[in-house]
Amino acid sequence: MTNRDVYDAALALLAEAQDELSDDYAQRAPYVFSTFFGECRTLDGMHKSALRQSEVELYDTSPHPDLDDEFPLADCFYTPGVFYVAAMLVELENPELSDRFFSRYADAISRIAHFGVPARSHTTLDVYGFHRCD
Repeated sequence: MTNRDVYDAALALLAEAQDELSDDYAQRAPYVFSTFFGECRTLDGMHKSALRQSEVELYDTSPHPDLDDEFPLADCFYTPGVFYVAAMLVELENPELSDRFFSRYADAISRIAHFGVPARSHTTLDVYGFHRCD
């Protein structure tokens, strides 16, 4: 999955065709993605750590990722990303619609934070020196 997949889904939510009307969106989208990745970096790291996946550097020294780059977050961040990008792209021209999408983004991130980060099992250390007697 690429950043463009998320961007295209956000445009679909906004009922925008990819034509000259959305050129402004395409120019602003990399900066929106950069902000989104920064906001989700910690939660994504916890998610990947719990799944024992290696953490991926979210972006290099460039302040804005390319739309054709691989989406660097875990797959569960796809839907929140779509809502976030849609909200930020229409923030100035349609604040009411932006607020609705941002609310859906916040709900999706909240679900990941509260229910979506998988637990990891490990052995419990016997720090008191008690041993189980059978």
